[in-house]
Amino acid sequence: MYAPGLITRHINVTTPAFTGDFLPTIMALLGVKSDNPTWIMDGVNLLDIIKNPNGVRGKPIPLSWGGQNGVIDENLKIINTPSWGQCDSQAPYNETTLESYYMFDVVKDYHELHDLKTEQPEEWTRMKQLYDDAMRSIHFSQVNETQC
Repeated sequence: MYAPGLITRHINVTTPAFTGDFLPTIMALLGVKSDNPTWIMDGVNLLDIIKNPNGVRGKPIPLSWGGQNGVIDENLKIINTPSWGQCDSQAPYNETTLESYYMFDVVKDYHELHDLKTEQPEEWTRMKQLYDDAMRSIHFSQVNETQC
Protein backbone atom coordinates (compact mmCIF):
# COMPACT_ATOMS: atom_id res chain seq x y z
CA MET A 1 0.00 0.00 0.00
CA TYR A 2 1.31 3.45 -0.85
CA ALA A 3 0.19 6.45 1.19
CA PRO A 4 2.79 9.22 1.51
CA GLY A 5 2.60 10.96 4.86
CA LEU A 6 0.60 8.11 6.33
CA ILE A 7 3.01 5.23 5.73
CA THR A 8 6.54 6.43 6.36
CA ARG A 9 8.40 3.12 6.47
CA HIS A 10 8.21 -0.40 5.13
CA ILE A 11 6.06 -2.63 7.30
CA ASN A 12 5.11 -6.28 7.02
CA VAL A 13 1.40 -6.74 7.58
CA THR A 14 0.14 -10.32 7.64
CA THR A 15 -3.44 -9.54 8.61
CA PRO A 16 -5.83 -10.98 6.02
CA ALA A 17 -7.52 -8.38 3.80
CA PHE A 18 -9.76 -8.48 0.73
CA THR A 19 -11.12 -6.13 -1.92
CA GLY A 20 -14.14 -5.35 0.28
CA ASP A 21 -11.70 -3.44 2.53
CA PHE A 22 -10.89 -0.92 -0.20
CA LEU A 23 -14.13 1.06 0.08
CA PRO A 24 -14.07 1.69 3.85
CA THR A 25 -10.35 2.52 3.66
CA ILE A 26 -10.77 5.02 0.82
CA MET A 27 -13.81 6.54 2.52
CA ALA A 28 -11.75 7.00 5.70
CA LEU A 29 -8.89 8.58 3.75
CA LEU A 30 -11.31 11.00 2.08
CA GLY A 31 -13.32 11.61 5.24
CA VAL A 32 -16.65 10.77 3.58
CA LYS A 33 -19.71 8.94 4.85
CA SER A 34 -21.87 6.46 2.93
CA ASP A 35 -24.87 7.71 0.96
CA ASN A 36 -26.57 4.53 2.17
CA PRO A 37 -25.81 4.26 5.90
CA THR A 38 -28.14 1.29 6.38
CA TRP A 39 -26.19 -0.83 3.89
CA ILE A 40 -23.87 -3.42 5.42
CA MET A 41 -20.15 -2.82 4.88
CA ASP A 42 -18.36 -6.17 4.90
CA GLY A 43 -14.88 -4.69 4.81
CA VAL A 44 -12.78 -2.88 7.40
CA ASN A 45 -10.76 0.31 7.32
CA LEU A 46 -7.21 -0.90 6.65
CA LEU A 47 -5.73 2.29 8.16
CA ASP A 48 -6.29 0.78 11.60
CA ILE A 49 -4.28 -2.28 10.58
CA ILE A 50 -1.51 -0.11 9.13
CA LYS A 51 -1.26 1.80 12.40
CA ASN A 52 -1.08 -1.48 14.35
CA PRO A 53 0.38 -4.16 12.02
CA ASN A 54 0.43 -6.76 14.80
CA GLY A 55 -3.23 -6.24 15.65
CA VAL A 56 -6.13 -8.38 14.60
CA ARG A 57 -8.63 -7.68 11.86
CA GLY A 58 -11.58 -7.82 14.22
CA LYS A 59 -14.09 -8.76 11.52
CA PRO A 60 -14.33 -11.94 9.42
CA ILE A 61 -13.96 -11.95 5.64
CA PRO A 62 -17.02 -13.32 3.82
CA LEU A 63 -16.45 -15.37 0.66
CA SER A 64 -18.95 -16.15 -2.07
CA TRP A 65 -17.77 -17.28 -5.47
CA GLY A 66 -19.18 -19.69 -8.03
CA GLY A 67 -21.44 -21.53 -5.62
CA GLN A 68 -18.79 -21.79 -2.93
CA ASN A 69 -19.26 -19.79 0.24
CA GLY A 70 -17.06 -19.33 3.24
CA VAL A 71 -15.61 -17.12 5.93
CA ILE A 72 -12.04 -16.39 6.97
CA ASP A 73 -11.49 -15.23 10.55
CA GLU A 74 -7.85 -14.61 11.33
CA ASN A 75 -6.17 -17.99 10.62
CA LEU A 76 -9.34 -20.10 10.32
CA LYS A 77 -11.44 -20.62 7.21
CA ILE A 78 -14.76 -22.39 6.85
CA ILE A 79 -16.01 -23.27 3.39
CA ASN A 80 -19.05 -25.09 2.08
CA THR A 81 -19.61 -26.97 -1.18
CA PRO A 82 -15.88 -27.16 -1.86
CA SER A 83 -14.53 -28.11 -5.25
CA TRP A 84 -11.91 -30.77 -5.61
CA GLY A 85 -8.50 -29.34 -4.80
CA GLN A 86 -5.59 -28.90 -7.10
CA CYS A 87 -4.37 -32.35 -6.07
CA ASP A 88 -7.37 -34.67 -6.32
CA SER A 89 -5.31 -37.52 -4.86
CA GLN A 90 -4.91 -35.74 -1.51
CA ALA A 91 -7.37 -35.88 1.38
CA PRO A 92 -9.93 -34.50 1.85
CA TYR A 93 -10.44 -33.91 -1.88
CA ASN A 94 -9.93 -37.55 -2.87
CA GLU A 95 -13.20 -38.65 -1.27
CA THR A 96 -15.95 -39.91 -3.58
CA THR A 97 -18.35 -37.42 -2.00
CA LEU A 98 -17.08 -34.24 -0.42
CA GLU A 99 -18.55 -33.12 2.88
CA SER A 100 -20.76 -30.02 2.97
CA TYR A 101 -18.36 -28.02 5.17
CA TYR A 102 -14.67 -27.97 5.97
CA MET A 103 -12.63 -25.86 8.39
CA PHE A 104 -8.94 -25.20 7.83
CA ASP A 105 -6.11 -23.27 9.49
CA VAL A 106 -4.91 -21.34 6.45
CA VAL A 107 -1.62 -20.38 8.13
CA LYS A 108 -0.50 -23.84 9.25
CA ASP A 109 -2.28 -25.69 6.42
CA TYR A 110 -2.13 -23.33 3.45
CA HIS A 111 -3.00 -26.15 1.02
CA GLU A 112 -6.26 -26.69 2.97
CA LEU A 113 -5.85 -30.44 3.31
CA HIS A 114 -6.57 -31.04 7.03
CA ASP A 115 -10.17 -30.53 8.13
CA LEU A 116 -10.33 -29.32 11.75
CA LYS A 117 -14.07 -29.63 12.48
CA THR A 118 -13.80 -32.65 14.77
CA GLU A 119 -10.47 -31.63 16.35
CA GLN A 120 -11.65 -28.14 17.32
CA PRO A 121 -15.40 -28.38 18.00
CA GLU A 122 -15.63 -25.04 19.85
CA GLU A 123 -13.94 -23.22 16.97
CA TRP A 124 -16.13 -25.12 14.51
CA THR A 125 -19.26 -23.90 16.31
CA ARG A 126 -17.94 -20.32 16.37
CA MET A 127 -16.90 -20.40 12.70
CA LYS A 128 -20.20 -21.97 11.63
CA GLN A 129 -22.04 -19.11 13.36
CA LEU A 130 -19.83 -16.57 11.55
CA TYR A 131 -20.58 -18.40 8.30
CA ASP A 132 -24.33 -18.34 8.94
CA ASP A 133 -24.18 -14.63 9.81
CA ALA A 134 -22.21 -13.88 6.63
CA MET A 135 -24.67 -15.76 4.43
CA ARG A 136 -27.58 -13.84 6.01
CA SER A 137 -25.70 -10.59 5.36
CA ILE A 138 -25.07 -11.50 1.72
CA HIS A 139 -28.72 -12.45 1.25
CA PHE A 140 -29.83 -9.20 2.94
CA SER A 141 -27.59 -7.17 0.61
CA GLN A 142 -28.92 -8.99 -2.45
CA VAL A 143 -32.56 -8.41 -1.51
CA ASN A 144 -32.41 -4.96 0.09
CA GLU A 145 -29.43 -3.23 -1.50
CA THR A 146 -28.91 -4.48 -5.05
CA GLN A 147 -32.45 -5.92 -5.26
CA CYS A 148 -31.40 -8.95 -7.26
